[in-house]
Amino acid sequence: MPTFPCGQEAHYAIGNKRAKGALRHRGEGWREPPMRSPRSVKIRLVCVGKFANLNLKALGEDYRKRLERMCDLEIVEVKDAADRDGLSRLAREAERIRAASEPFSECALWDEAGEAIGSREFSLLLGRMENRSARRFTMIIGSSHGVAEDLKALIPRKLQLSRFTFTHEWARVLALEQLYRAKCIQKNIPYHH
Repeated sequence: MPTFPCGQEAHYAIGNKRAKGALRHRGEGWREPPMRSPRSVKIRLVCVGKFANLNLKALGEDYRKRLERMCDLEIVEVKDAADRDGLSRLAREAERIRAASEPFSECALWDEAGEAIGSREFSLLLGRMENRSARRFTMIIGSSHGVAEDLKALIPRKLQLSRFTFTHEWARVLALEQLYRAKCIQKNIPYHH
C-alpha cells in the first residue's frame, strides 16, 4: 500500500467509498490525511533578532500558526548583539546561536551561498529527517550582518532561499513559508502548484 512521505498509510477516496491503492481525487468522499505525523521531527527555527516590521510579523505569525497544526515547531529568537565592531558582533551572536542550536548534526543554515534546492527537494529533505528518526531539525537565520565564519564551518548543511538578498525579516517569513509548503507537499495538501 502506498504511504505518504511522513510514513502514514494512504487511504484514497473513490466516490463515496474508500479504497486502498486507488487513484486519489478531490471529488465526493475525499478526505484530507491527518495533519500531524506520529514520527514528525521537531523543527526549530533559530533567528537572530525580532521582527520590527509589523506586516512581516503578522505574515510570519500566520505561517507559524499553520505549521503548528502540521508539525512540532519551535521558533527561538536570540538577541542580536549591539557591538559596533562587525567581527565582535558576529562572534557574540554566534555564541547565542550555538547555545540555541547545538548539536549541529541535524542543522541547516539559510545562507546566500548555500545549496539551491527547490520546494520538492526541501520536502524530501524533511522526509529523510523523519525517516532517520531525527528528533530535531534546526534551521538558522542569521542577523542582518550574517553569521560568523567559524560558526558557518560547524554547520553541515547550508541552504539558499534565493539568489536574491533579503533582509533577515523577509528571510524568516520565506523560511516559514517554505516549511509550510514542504509539509503540504508531504501531506498531499493542495497548496503547492
